[in-house]
Amino acid sequence: MSNKYDELIAKIEEIKKIYPKKKDVLFLQTGPSLNDLEDKYSKLPQSFYDTHWIIALKNSINICNKLNIIPDFFIKNSWGDSTNREVFNYLKKKNSNIVTIGVSNGSDKQDYDFIVSIDWGGSRINQFIDIPMMKPKSCEFLNNNNSIVTGWAHMAMEIGLPLCVLLKPTNIYCLGWDFCKTKHNWFNNIEYYKYNLKYVLKKQDGGNQYIHNGSKYTKMIDSIPKYLKKFYNINIYKNSNKSCLNFEYIDLNSIM
Repeated sequence: MSNKYDELIAKIEEIKKIYPKKKDVLFLQTGPSLNDLEDKYSKLPQSFYDTHWIIALKNSINICNKLNIIPDFFIKNSWGDSTNREVFNYLKKKNSNIVTIGVSNGSDKQDYDFIVSIDWGGSRINQFIDIPMMKPKSCEFLNNNNSIVTGWAHMAMEIGLPLCVLLKPTNIYCLGWDFCKTKHNWFNNIEYYKYNLKYVLKKQDGGNQYIHNGSKYTKMIDSIPKYLKKFYNINIYKNSNKSCLNFEYIDLNSIM
C-alpha cells in the first residue's frame, strides 16, 4: 500500500510497457446501464480488450468476473460498497498486474496498491468549481510533497478520470455512469449491483450514479467533455443510451 505520487507514476509507466497495445479506456461503473456490458457488448472481440484499458469501479468488478473480463485497474472505497471480495481475489490471481486504487478510509485499505487522500476542504482542488471554470489540472492527481491528493466529488471524479488522464488515451468509453437528476441523494437506496443476481440494480452504490438536484454536480459533469478535450485532447463518450450523462453516445460495436 502506497500513497507516494512518484510510485504511482512509476507503476503506470510499468503497466504501459507490459501492455503496449492498450491505448483507449473502457470505464465501468455501477449504474443500470452497466447491464449493457452483458446484454449488448458481451461479444466484443478479444482485440477490443487487447487494445483498451479496463477500469472497474466498485461493484462493476463483479460483472467483469461474470463475463470473464479481467480489469487492469480496480477503484474502490468503503462507502456503500458491496464488492465481492472473493471475486476480487480470484481476478487478482488471474492477473497479478491488476492495480487497485482507493481512498484512504475503511478497514480494507490494506488491500489497495495505492491510496489517495481527498482534499475535503477544497483548498488545493475543488472540481465542482474548477472544472466548469476550465481551471488547468483540475482533473488530475495532485502531487503534495509526494503524496497523492485528489479533489472531492465522487469516485469517478476523485480517482477514475485522474487515472484516465495518466493513461493518456484518445477516447474514454463509459458504461454504468448514469448521472441523473432525481429527487434522491446519494444516501438513498436507489440502485445496487448484486453479483449473483441478473444485474438488477435496486439500491444506490455510494453516490456514484444518482445525485440530488444540485447545480454544482450538473455543471461539473456537463463540463467534462469540453474540459478533457481542451486540456488533454481526450474524447469521452457514454456507451448506453439509457444513461443520463450529457455525453455523446457511441455504440462500442461500431468502433471495432
